[in-house]
Amino acid sequence: MSILSLNHWRREIFSIYSEVRSETNGRLAWGKWKEKREALFREHPESPTFNPNNKFGQNDIPILYTYNNMFSLSSKFEEIKNSTIIELKTDENAITRIRPFIKTTGLKAILQTELVVFKIEGYGGGLFLPFIDAGCKLDGQHYSGGRYLIDTIKGVDLGETKYGELRLDFNFSYNPSCSYNSKWVCPILRDQNKIPILVEAGEKKPKTFISNQSNSD
Repeated sequence: MSILSLNHWRREIFSIYSEVRSETNGRLAWGKWKEKREALFREHPESPTFNPNNKFGQNDIPILYTYNNMFSLSSKFEEIKNSTIIELKTDENAITRIRPFIKTTGLKAILQTELVVFKIEGYGGGLFLPFIDAGCKLDGQHYSGGRYLIDTIKGVDLGETKYGELRLDFNFSYNPSCSYNSKWVCPILRDQNKIPILVEAGEKKPKTFISNQSNSD
């Protein structure tokens, strides 16, 4: 893996989400996000689906639901005080520490629960919102480890509305890289942010899985 190649991948992700935040029409923003991510998955050597032995030069791309207005949400939030740090083992030598930071206050009517946004501790910090829904069950339509909606370290940030609410559009929810390729190791929380309904928006379960040497994602 070339560090310059990885830097380029991350710059592209940051650029995509910057464009998403500047577009007020969620469906139009999603269309651009979908198109540009598909191009990265097809062509970029840091794509989690990259396979150098693919003689056709085409990598698998994310499988998405069509845009679903029902899950284009936003929410006010409240701070969670005196929360306990959670330690996640991301590989044999690394631990990621997160703690509950803020909680949504306007999603229960649709999702049947509120969600916690975590703060990533340590150098750089960042916000992180993983979730699991009914589609993550055995033989469901979604990756069993859940999906991500916010990960600001990686530039994944939908921003806020003009009313100061968190923009939580689940059409942009995506699978962690480890769901595609075993070379990546991702933070997985199976006992947090459990949505009891099927969130029919965003990325579905990957079609293929590549076994490879592990790297941190």
